[in-house]
Order: sequence, then C-alpha cells, then structure tokens
Amino acid sequence: MEFLAADTSQQRSLADIARMLQVDKATCHPMLIELTRRGWLVRHPHRKTYQLGPRLVPIGDAARGATNVVDIARPSLAGLADELGVACAALVTSSADLVVAELVQPRGVRRGTMGQQIGDRIQFRPPLAGIFLAWQDDRAVRNWLDQDVMGKPSKAVESHYREVLAAVRARGYGVECTLPGEEALGSHVEKELQDVRGGARESILESVYSKMMRPHMAIAELDPERQYMPFSINAPVFDDSAVAVLAVCAYDFRAPLSAAEVHTIGLTVRATARSVTHAIYGLEPPQKA
Repeated sequence: MEFLAADTSQQRSLADIARMLQVDKATCHPMLIELTRRGWLVRHPHRKTYQLGPRLVPIGDAARGATNVVDIARPSLAGLADELGVACAALVTSSADLVVAELVQPRGVRRGTMGQQIGDRIQFRPPLAGIFLAWQDDRAVRNWLDQDVMGKPSKAVESHYREVLAAVRARGYGVECTLPGEEALGSHVEKELQDVRGGARESILESVYSKMMRPHMAIAELDPERQYMPFSINAPVFDDSAVAVLAVCAYDFRAPLSAAEVHTIGLTVRATARSVTHAIYGLEPPQKA
C-alpha cells in the first residue's frame, strides 16, 4: 500500500511489487488477487498493472478522523508531560495492534518511553490495553482474553483480568507495572532499540514485551501498603459513541510510588483524557457494575 501510495501517477506490475517486497512473484500474486477482489487494489485489464482501489477511501477517511483526535490531544499531552515530568503518549488501536500515534517529552528533558517511538505497533493483548476493553461487551473482552501471551487464561487469571477491568471502570484509569527486579527494564529496552528501524523494531519490542507481560502487571485495586513501579498509567478518550478511541499514557516511572501517589497521577492522567474527550465532543460511557 505504501509503495503504491508513494506515487499514484504510476501503476505497478506484479514484478515491481514482488521486487519491492523482496518476495518471489508466486508468493506475491495471491496477495494481489485477494487485495483486488476486496477493492483495495485495481488491476488494469490490459497492462496487468496495479493501483490503489476505491475501498481504501473510507479507510483513509477513518484514519484522517483518528489523526484529528491525535492532533487535538497533542497540546494536552504536552501539558501532562510537563506536569508529571515523564514522557506521555497517545495510543490508538489498529486491527490486532496498539499503535503509538504520538509521543511527547517534558519540556527541556528526555524521559524513558519503554523503547517506543511514534509508529511502533504492539500486539493488542493482555495485560495491555485494558482501558480499551473496560467498557466493551463480554464478547470483546473474551476475544482480548484469548490473546493472552501465556495462552488461554486459567480461571484464576481470567478472574484477575476481569477484576482489573472493573477497577479501571471504577477509577477511570489503568495501571501497568513492572515486576520486582525489572526496574531497569525500560532502560534496557531503549538500549536494545537505539539504532534499530522498521520491522526489526517491532520484532524486538514484541520479543521483549512477550517476556515481561504477565497478568499481575495489570493492577486491579491499589494496595495502600504496597509500592508500585508503573511503566504506564493510562486513561481513555471516548468518541461520540462512548467508545474508547485513544489512550493517554504517562510512561516509565523510574522510582517506586506509593498507592496514593499512583492514584494522584492516575487522576491527573484521567483529567487530561477527559479534556480531550470533551474537546472532540465525545461521550463518557455510563458506569456499569
């Protein structure tokens, strides 16, 4: 899609596209047939060349709408980063992934981002992204649970995740923490990814996150007797259908926080997300048990 979109005045042959993808024509051809069948591509009847198809128009419109939300959120993210002194991000969902749509550093300094850059994709699965699921129906929650990195969750793990989602609904923000002994993980990930670009980045991110993502990193009720090391405190932005379309995230806290400190930061992140919801004329969903 990117290759064809780079110069829409040019129509590309099967050989051109296969060469760009670095796959053989026999592998590429069925992909092009299916994309053409679905209207994502159009094949010239005589030249046998390909160009972008009409089904991409509504997809592009949807992407433009998502970009508008990110544009509106950007000043609020910058204010949040300055207030908390950490990097803040806007994440959106795209099919089976979370996509880093924006990343803002506090003014005058640089803080950790768990190795992430704008455009990075992370698989949309537990324990991440509970704020996108907390207000959805049970079928959506079930699909999310089935994507757990550890495989189909046990009854105990599923019960924990459902407690997490209930807590997220009740307080309006999510908390995901590193486990004891992983306090320097953010620095390690950033070092690993420092000079890596493209698909290799996503492969490394996925590998690292697969190792670190465990059920109890998603926090349900905050324990006043416990210290926490959050790598993300996040809150949802809702559209006019009361659907979470963007996550406002404060990233990679490098010092332990008390439950009270986590809650104070969570309320600040929630207030920022709510301000963006109001700016896009979104609706917050009603509370549910």
